[in-house]
Amino acid sequence: MLIGGSSLNTAFAKENLIDEIILNIEPIIIGKGIPLFSIDDFDLPLELISTEKNNSGIVTIYYKVKK
Repeated sequence: MLIGGSSLNTAFAKENLIDEIILNIEPIIIGKGIPLFSIDDFDLPLELISTEKNNSGIVTIYYKVKK
């Protein structure tokens, strides 16, 4: 499991070391936040695996990275 900032996430993405991405979407809009990835030259094609919604309104999206 990779839990890091945008620089670490980008470094792993550029080396094709990420197999899955799990995103939690909170039911709140924030005007300014922390990016998942740094601005850099890479693509990460994704395939949607599943989505879930819990009782708090949080939506979890599961993606597989296409390799």
